[in-house]
Amino acid sequence: MPRQTSDSLGGQVLSVWTFQSNNSVRTWRGLFTLAARRTLPGFRPVLPSKLATLSKESIELGIANAVARYHREQQGRAPGRIKVTLSGNMVFVISSETYTASEEELHQSDDGRKLIKSARRELRSLTRESAHAAISRVVGCPVLRSYWDLDVRVGEQLEAYVLSEDVERHITA
Repeated sequence: MPRQTSDSLGGQVLSVWTFQSNNSVRTWRGLFTLAARRTLPGFRPVLPSKLATLSKESIELGIANAVARYHREQQGRAPGRIKVTLSGNMVFVISSETYTASEEELHQSDDGRKLIKSARRELRSLTRESAHAAISRVVGCPVLRSYWDLDVRVGEQLEAYVLSEDVERHITA
């Protein structure tokens, strides 16, 4: 069972979460808003002071690298191009050239496109928490929810993540 201790710091809550499992203790520290307290194991928050040393472009690059790693783990290859836009508490990711070699052949027919979309949708529903954790590690706050769609005609994928707080407030211009 997680144990929490907290102190007030500048209108936010500094929380230390301690999880114990299999004789090992893991501790996460960070600034949380009330909505961000619902963290998942594996999430390590980033202090706003650390975010302040990063630029928006470096965070977007970190998200693009996390998305590429996630796709490589799930589909066996990373997308050819990834475009990330961070806007307030939203992250938008557009990935192009996402098809594997076998999907490249399948997408030539209508039935193949249906099969690709169905398989990708099912895979996404099973691995949603992994995608959330990958984004959370970069931005320093939990992902509340996400949306996903794939344009099977061209192999372009859109992902939108809603964050628990406005990350842009904490970063340099």
